[in-house]
Amino acid sequence: MNTKTGNNHENLPAEVVSFIEKHKDDNAVPNVGLTYLVPPELIFNEGCRPVDVNNWVKGFNNISSAKLCAWTASWRDIILEHEEVLDALVVVGGHCQNSLTDAEMLKLNTNIKIHHTFYPYDGDADYLQNELRKLSEFISSIKNEKKQTNGDVFSLVKTAKHLAKKLDALRVEKIFDPSPVYRYLASCIDLDGNLNEFIERGEKLLLMTNDLEEPENRESYKSVGLIGVPPIINDIHRVCYEIGLHIVFDEFPYECIDYYGDNVEQLSRQYAKLTFTRPIEHRIKKLKKILDERNCRGLIHNTQFGCHHILDDKMLRESLDIPVLTIQSDRPRSCDRQILLRLEAFYESIQ
Repeated sequence: MNTKTGNNHENLPAEVVSFIEKHKDDNAVPNVGLTYLVPPELIFNEGCRPVDVNNWVKGFNNISSAKLCAWTASWRDIILEHEEVLDALVVVGGHCQNSLTDAEMLKLNTNIKIHHTFYPYDGDADYLQNELRKLSEFISSIKNEKKQTNGDVFSLVKTAKHLAKKLDALRVEKIFDPSPVYRYLASCIDLDGNLNEFIERGEKLLLMTNDLEEPENRESYKSVGLIGVPPIINDIHRVCYEIGLHIVFDEFPYECIDYYGDNVEQLSRQYAKLTFTRPIEHRIKKLKKILDERNCRGLIHNTQFGCHHILDDKMLRESLDIPVLTIQSDRPRSCDRQILLRLEAFYESIQ
C-alpha cells in the first residue's frame, strides 16, 4: 500500500478507514483495485490483494458535483483524495461507460498504475483469454513474492464460491433477512482480499444461517428477484424482508459466484458467459430460467441515475412475464419513505 499521504482519514467512509487500518502493517502486499468483476485468482496468484472499490461507496456522502453516476464518482473521488489506498487499478470495460470516463480522471491526476480489461460483446472466449493474459502480465509487473494464501489459489477460490452457492441456495429454501448472505455473495468480486479469511467467514455464516428460525407467518412471504445495478440503497434487503418480500435472487452477486476455473483458459470460457456485458437477449434468457426455477412472483429492477442500463427497463418488462417494480437511485442512502411505500404497494399487488 502506498503511504505517501500519511494517516489523514478525514471524509473517508468507515469502509475505507477499516480497510486502511486492517492492512496498515502489511504494506508489502500491493492493493489492486477492481471496478467490476474479473477473475480474482489472477490477482491472488501474483501475491497481490484484489480490492473491490465499489465496497467503499455506500458510506460515502462527499461526492463532488462533477458526477454522472454516483457509484463510479464515489470511488473516483475517494481515490483522487487518498490515492495511498491503492497501488494499481483494473478498470473493466464492456458493462459501464462511466467507470471508463471516471478512471481517465484518475489517470491524469494520480500516480496509480491503471490497466483496462474489456469484455467481448459477442462472448468470444478467445478474445477474453487474451485480455486475461494481458491482465496477468500487468499484475505480474506489480507482484511481490509474499504469498497471502496457503494452498492453490484456484482451488481456494473454487471453495469460496461453492460456499457462496450453498448460502445462495439456503436463502431460497429458508426465509430470513438475507442481508448478510447478500453481502457475502457480493464480496466474491475480491473475496475480502484474503482467501483463507473469506472461506472461514463463509463457513461461519453458513452455520449461523442454518440455525436461523423462520418467521411464524412464513406463508405470507412472497418470493421476488432483485435485478439490475447493485443497489446503492444500503438496507433494501432488510426492508424487503420486513415488508414480506422474500428476495430469493440477486442478479449481480449470482454472476459473481457462478464463474471459476483452474487456469486462464477455463476462466476465459466461464467469464465470457457474463450476461451484463453481452446483448440483452442472453441476459433475458438466463433471467427467465432462474426466475422460474426460484418461483419468483415479482421482480424489483434497481436502476442507477446516470446509467445507460436504465434503458434496459422497457425491454425487460416486455420480455419477462412477471410483475416488475422499477426503482431508481442516485446517491448512497438508506431506504426512504417513498421507496418504502412503493415496496409495500408492490407486495400487495403480487398475486
